[in-house]
Amino acid sequence: MKTCLLSLLLCAAPLAAQDPSQPPTAIEALAAFKTWTAREKVTGLVELRGSDGTPTPATWSLVVFAPRSPTKFVTYSIRGAHVEDRGSNKDFAPARQPSGYFDMAKVNVDCAGAFRIADREAGKAMIGFDVIDYTLRCREFSDEPVWTLTLRSKAGAVAGTVAISATGGKVLRTIWQRTGPDGKPLTDDSALPAEFRPPPPPVLPDPFPVNPAEPGTVPPPLPPDPEVPLPPPPPLPPLGAPPPVPNITPD
Repeated sequence: MKTCLLSLLLCAAPLAAQDPSQPPTAIEALAAFKTWTAREKVTGLVELRGSDGTPTPATWSLVVFAPRSPTKFVTYSIRGAHVEDRGSNKDFAPARQPSGYFDMAKVNVDCAGAFRIADREAGKAMIGFDVIDYTLRCREFSDEPVWTLTLRSKAGAVAGTVAISATGGKVLRTIWQRTGPDGKPLTDDSALPAEFRPPPPPVLPDPFPVNPAEPGTVPPPLPPDPEVPLPPPPPLPPLGAPPPVPNITPD
């Protein structure tokens, strides 16, 4: 499972500069839709979805407001630079209305940047995951685009959900699925008051602890090495005396 910690934001490069074998990021998919429609400004965006991201989904599903559609909404499938019209969308009107409509120009955090933020938060919470489902839609009662990342295991179990502002990268909410002391599922929602939240996970001890000196203190000097006196050299023979004969004992 993935628990690595990564950095914050990633800017999208032009489609022509990307490796065609790599799935498109969210901003690349929106750019492909803009090129396909030949529109100067892409507005009326309702929702952008991608499933099974590892970390980037292979295909994006885009819902756009379309006045000429019988349901007023149309779904498009985007895979690389290929855009396909999937027809009228029936998930919204007339049963319900979307939370809002966002402008492509307001999406400053791509899916890669959102992944890095969610990965960082999962690491701090000690939550493992394998794949991510992405949803980009408007924050209710505003035009701010918000990422909702659902972290799952390979078996499909939800490990957590992270909501991130697609404008500035701020983490708006985290919901982690833990196991309580009694073995039952336990939900840790950052939106709850502190008194209702479960205690944080235990901090593992550092296998290589470091004990730095307190600020403003000078560590004591190391004790000097003990001085061992050297033996005196042998006396020199008097001048004119024959050299000493080595004492060799025959075998």
